[in-house]
Amino acid sequence: INAEYMGGKKIIVEYSSPNIAKPFHAGHLRSTIIGNFLKHLHRALGYEVIGINYLGDHGKQYGLLAIGFEKHGNEELLKTDPIKHLYDVYVQINKDADEDPSIHDKAREYFKRMEEGDKKALELWQKFRDMSIEEYKRIYKRLNVEFDVYSGESQYSEGMKIELEKKKKKKKKKK
Repeated sequence: INAEYMGGKKIIVEYSSPNIAKPFHAGHLRSTIIGNFLKHLHRALGYEVIGINYLGDHGKQYGLLAIGFEKHGNEELLKTDPIKHLYDVYVQINKDADEDPSIHDKAREYFKRMEEGDKKALELWQKFRDMSIEEYKRIYKRLNVEFDVYSGESQYSEGMKIELEKKKKKKKKKK
């Protein structure tokens, strides 16, 4: 294969993709190794490659974590071992939800507050997301893996708002 032929062509490789506040596990390892190999292979072939780690960082499961942290969280444990503590909180709140299903409603309400731009909710989400990324970067460094972009489900929340506004404006112009 002629590497010059591929010059200027762009490829995106999305791999690893853990959920924030949860431990990196064997399922992520497989995807990480294969994705990293494909990224390097395509770069060697002359492609411009963008490596993306698309995180599970949004949705009701995050609402559960936030509700759980309000109930079971500990700032000192969070500083000491953030992923372990957040995962323990997540496991505990799910156990609580088995006994009290209204916790799921509270989690949906919390997530709705985030979507509506609640500053406090978004700050906590950003804190957990940043802590998770830092922990993942530590693991990736040991594996000699790097990403060009850390993206995630949360990216679509803002994009959806923009697209909805465009559609509304377009609809008003037709009237």
